[in-house]
Amino acid sequence: YTVVKVNGPIGTVTVDPRDNQTIFFTMDATAGSIFRATRTSSGNWTVDATPIITGLDRPSGLAVAADGTLWWTHDYTQAIMRLQWPWNTHVAETVISGFGDPAIDDDPIDLTFVPDSFAKFIDPTGLGLIAVADRGSDGDASNAIYLVDPATTELNQTNYSRFLVEPTTSTLGADNLNGIAALPKYGEVITMSQDGWLTAVNKDGVCRNIWPATLWADLTGPTPSGAAVAADPSSGKIWVADDLLDELWSVDANPALNPSPD
Repeated sequence: YTVVKVNGPIGTVTVDPRDNQTIFFTMDATAGSIFRATRTSSGNWTVDATPIITGLDRPSGLAVAADGTLWWTHDYTQAIMRLQWPWNTHVAETVISGFGDPAIDDDPIDLTFVPDSFAKFIDPTGLGLIAVADRGSDGDASNAIYLVDPATTELNQTNYSRFLVEPTTSTLGADNLNGIAALPKYGEVITMSQDGWLTAVNKDGVCRNIWPATLWADLTGPTPSGAAVAADPSSGKIWVADDLLDELWSVDANPALNPSPD
């Protein structure tokens, strides 16, 4: 593995789909930023000295569209923002400034572009959709997944409530969601909860657990802290990071091994 040292806390990391040679990452702080790192040779990466954008309030999730547009979430301020490509000719836009009931504290923690087959089922034009993981829907009692149309021209939307999975206290894990990723091999998205639950969700909103449902089978050991999830787009292999155990897990998401509960 390669270590790329940066000065500050990292919120999330994503790969530029335009070249698969560039990564973007957020600096998760009250004056947060989005930076770019470019692969210069095998095992060597160069981080831009100047961020793409700065002055953000604790950005927590990040995704890159096929055209280079950056999308990110703010769980503390309940917002989704974007910076359209080319970045130097656009300003950051707040697409959603409030989820659900404005009196309730929702926490959009992460987001991903859904697989093409998934998006075209819901939107025949094939424009694609963004799935947003919410770790505190309806206060802090439930998890949920929202769907957002990246082609929208309406900004500062409030009371947003287009769900793929409606608020639930168990289906997406009993503890807070901390990550979401596309699983194109199986036409699903995959979520990761803090208590270790991995849940794959299809275009109909049907959920299936990845078994073992919690990766940490030793109940006498420390409580897990599932921090992030990613998926290989071709093999379907899932990668899971644990923040407490400082471990990285590799998981097979094959539906034949992990059938739907029904």
